[in-house]
Amino acid sequence: TCFTTTSGTCFTDGPGHYGNNERCSISVLQSGYLFAVGTVALESCCDYLTVGPSTTRYQTNAQINGLAVTSGTSIAWFSDVSVTGTGFVVCASATAPPTTTAVVRVGTFDCAFNTPATGTPTSGLPTTTGTRFWCG
Repeated sequence: TCFTTTSGTCFTDGPGHYGNNERCSISVLQSGYLFAVGTVALESCCDYLTVGPSTTRYQTNAQINGLAVTSGTSIAWFSDVSVTGTGFVVCASATAPPTTTAVVRVGTFDCAFNTPATGTPTSGLPTTTGTRFWCG
């Protein structure tokens, strides 16, 4: 069983642990970005969300947060017949979620890690491809 909440901006398997053999899907009405509320807790082998025509299985906050969707995109929920978890609440926003930056000290340098790979390093030093980091 699935529900929409918050005036249709969120999609959830419902309160408490989800059940065995659940199947449902919704259609996105407005383009935007997905983000998880709380911790997505799904059985890692067998319970998952799919987005659009892709067969990619989304099972964690990191996989879901910032995922772009367009109007008409289908989001489907599947659970198998064994272990259940506390489930998920996935919401949509018209704007991309903010980038999270953490700063750590490495030797005498401060290094920033920027996820996802967006923005420009303030130090102007080269960055890696993918998750960005820079020191200065």
